[in-house]
Amino acid sequence: MVAVTVDAARGRFDESHGRFLHAGRDGLAGLVDRAEAIRAADARTLRLRPYKDDDPME
Repeated sequence: MVAVTVDAARGRFDESHGRFLHAGRDGLAGLVDRAEAIRAADARTLRLRPYKDDDPME
């Protein structure tokens, strides 16, 4: 976990900025290799959805 944190601080995962990464399950080296394809598919993006029409988060 410490190594992943250091890698993130050094910018290793910058290509996956805004994407969900699971440090305990993902093969992070593979995610780095597939970052462009993940971005192109708009995958692993967490989104907020309004709960009603006048939701201030909309």
